[in-house]
Formats: sequence, C-alpha cells, structure tokens
Amino acid sequence: MDKLAAGIRVGRESFLEVRVALVDSEPAIWRQLEIRSTITLNQVHQVLQALFGWEDMHLHRFTAEDPFAPLWPVDGEVPEALQWLPGQECEEPDDRPEEDCSLDQLLALGAGAAFYEYDFGDSWLRRLELVSCRPADMTVHRPG
Repeated sequence: MDKLAAGIRVGRESFLEVRVALVDSEPAIWRQLEIRSTITLNQVHQVLQALFGWEDMHLHRFTAEDPFAPLWPVDGEVPEALQWLPGQECEEPDDRPEEDCSLDQLLALGAGAAFYEYDFGDSWLRRLELVSCRPADMTVHRPG
C-alpha cells in the first residue's frame, strides 16, 4: 500500500489498523490489530509478543524491507538493509535503536509495510501491513 494512499501522517496521533502475518506460512497465520501510530518499536515488540503468545526469550529486529530479499549491488557494493534493534543490541554503525522510531515512521519508510523478525535462529518473520488509518480524535461507533 502506498504511504500516501494509506494516509499515514507521520508524527500525528492516529490509529492504525495493521495486519500482522507470518511470512511463507501455509495455511496463513495472522492477526489484525488497531494500534496508536506513534507507539515506539520497542512497544510494538511487546504487543507482538503478547499477540502471538511468545515469552520474549529471543533477539528481534524490525526492518522496512524484507530482510531476506536479495539486494542488488549499487556502485559495486551491496547495501545493508536498515534495521531497528533494542538499543543495547545496536553494534553496527547503521543499526538503529527501536526506542527512537515509531510505528508510523517505519511503515512510511516501507510504503505501508514493514517486517519483524523474532528469534534469529528460527527466523520467525512477520509482515506488518497497514490496512487503514484514522485520526485519533475520530469517534468510532462499535456495535453494542
């Protein structure tokens, strides 16, 4: 989904409806949630841990692009994919602390989608896809 079509307003409080799906799963395993746009990635990590019943026992990272997709050389060098990790795990110069990035910022970088990898040994890869966006001040009427 194109970020402009998705209506992402980076930095402005809104609610995002996000579909979180296990990549390459048959049958499809997914959850859908509504979450504040300005929630930081370390908070998203905690939400995903609860959503899938995990116990936060493994490393994780967020990326704007599929971390396992082949990268094409640019000027003879393969560029490193940007990744957001817990601040204490940032070791490489291009690693970014997840505490400094919000969900709306990450989704805007990925044109409405992003990835969350949990457990680097088993590589549980989840795709976060923006379904819809609504202003935080918009009243939602739910069935009684």
